Amino acid sequence: MSNIPFDLEDRIMECWNITNDIKVVYSEQLDSPDLMSDDELANILIGLEALYNRKFARLFQSYEAICEHGGVFLDKDVVESVNHPVDEQPELPGLVDKQEWDSFFIKETEEKQWGDNVDNERIG
Repeated sequence: MSNIPFDLEDRIMECWNITNDIKVVYSEQLDSPDLMSDDELANILIGLEALYNRKFARLFQSYEAICEHGGVFLDKDVVESVNHPVDEQPELPGLVDKQEWDSFFIKETEEKQWGDNVDNERIG
């Protein structure tokens, strides 16, 4: 695949056409002066099933290509760095180091004992 995000988008839009195809079938069945026979309707529905099985399989292949790549909009350098073992990870400019990242999200808290918070103590 040459352009992973746009290939995925195209395949999603192809699959979305099922709604238009269903509308054509029910419009022909309900509004057409020349009604379809049961066989004709069954053949159309069988054909739609086969066609959309193929389209959804192609869509899933595009999804798998994104998973193998490591993400839709990631730069090549970022993808390659993730694919290296941890001890061999190259430094990428502009990335936050692990300690800085962890310190942002992980705050050390002192252990509280029951009743430390006066507002939550039982009155009585």
